[in-house]
Amino acid sequence: MTVFTQETPPYFCNDSLINIDLGNNSLSNLSRSIITIDVDNKMEQLDVCHRSSLQVTNRTEGNLTTSLCDGGWMFQTDKRTVTTEWKLVCDKAWIKPVITSVYLCGLLFGSVPSGILSDRFGRRPLFLWATLVQFVSIFLAGFSVNVEMYAAMMFIMGVSGLINYQVAVLMASEITGPDYRALLTLATNLAYSLGYMILPLFAFLLPDWRWFMKVFGLTGILYIPVYWLFPESPRWLLRQENKDEAIRMIRHIAKVNKMPIVKEISFMEPLNENDKDKEIKGENHFTYLDLFRTAAMRKRTLILCLAWMCVGAVYYAIGLNTSDLEGNLYVNCFISAAVEIPAYVLGTYICEKLGRIPSMAVCFTLGGITYGIVPLLRIFNETLALVSAMISKLLITGLFMLVYMYTCEVYPTLLRHMGVGACSTVCRLGSMLVPYLIFAGNQIHHTIPYAVIGIFSIFVGFLCLLLPETKGRPVPGTMEEALQFKRAAYCTTRKGGSQNIEL
Repeated sequence: MTVFTQETPPYFCNDSLINIDLGNNSLSNLSRSIITIDVDNKMEQLDVCHRSSLQVTNRTEGNLTTSLCDGGWMFQTDKRTVTTEWKLVCDKAWIKPVITSVYLCGLLFGSVPSGILSDRFGRRPLFLWATLVQFVSIFLAGFSVNVEMYAAMMFIMGVSGLINYQVAVLMASEITGPDYRALLTLATNLAYSLGYMILPLFAFLLPDWRWFMKVFGLTGILYIPVYWLFPESPRWLLRQENKDEAIRMIRHIAKVNKMPIVKEISFMEPLNENDKDKEIKGENHFTYLDLFRTAAMRKRTLILCLAWMCVGAVYYAIGLNTSDLEGNLYVNCFISAAVEIPAYVLGTYICEKLGRIPSMAVCFTLGGITYGIVPLLRIFNETLALVSAMISKLLITGLFMLVYMYTCEVYPTLLRHMGVGACSTVCRLGSMLVPYLIFAGNQIHHTIPYAVIGIFSIFVGFLCLLLPETKGRPVPGTMEEALQFKRAAYCTTRKGGSQNIEL
């Protein structure tokens, strides 16, 4: 969304004085003439952040002087963006990456309480409230009176949007059985990609960022039927000992799916008994420190945190840096969204064929290479550079689903939620650094974000080889099983088979 609302079109100081006959040149040609002009057989670069006065007597003689720009800037666009309205250029250019980081900070804050709130108040009310707050904040952003209000709305969007997404994924795993769980999780991610693909259409039809936000916020009206269609999780109801409501919900699900009610009840009741047994035995007294207590668990946690950080950094770097790619901004954004659909399907396929670890290592390495060489390819062919960036986006998007799956598989049951939460938090921290890398690329050299993120991704790809394989193995239930899991997985990998070998 910020790719469109915070777009920075070409601009120059409104007080620039050019004494040169440009004939019938358009504004586009004028701006190009202002950017670079041949003076005294040298290419003179005008400072767009200062008032420039260029006296040209003929094609080989001239004098260029600059002073502070006190008359504002002229933007080469008919669109109205946050950047053009509040003049977020030159000495105010730093505000743009801060706003984007505020949004990503909202994602960080949303990842922390979502699990606690959903466990306490239920999946359904949290999802409904988060959805309402998300669309209201988008709508109100269109009425922002200053940058501070706009940034505050972006923060609320990040918090509510992340809670909305996590609860939806959680519900996808809780209201379905093992046979359909992966399929519904895939469908949830595909729905996100479809919404992503619609975004550039809204931006194209609504070039005024205020109307874009208002109309986009009003689409929340379409979610009103969700109030009656979105159920509560039967698993959560059983944990709250609300068995009657859980059975009623199970009967409704069975009726819709045309399944025998006995299967649903026999599936849910053991879960409730197991939870009670664990509470009696006191096995649930784990903290985040247990993620680092043993050498094996510490190594897994640190590598996975780096993996999640890298995935978040590359994903948002490609998304936020779409305007830096050659071609139409709207088309590039649509392509960037469209490649996510085959990415999720491909990610699911290769991890079942190659295994989790080889898939992660290959995707991280190739993703880093294809993203890192984008500036080099732009020298020869812009289209080839765009293709390379989209290949990187495809690989990293598939990794998003793969690292989430692997993290759930490698941690024991009572540490699984904390492991995913810790990795997700680090992922958001990595995402928050991206706007500043892009800013450094714009201010210093455009290759900086590509080089830093590309090298980081390749490095993480090799680190993944130190992790145990989880393909074809049951998830560990206890810490002891998780620690033994390492030795069994390595033996399985060396022999190339799928059987479990205990040492």
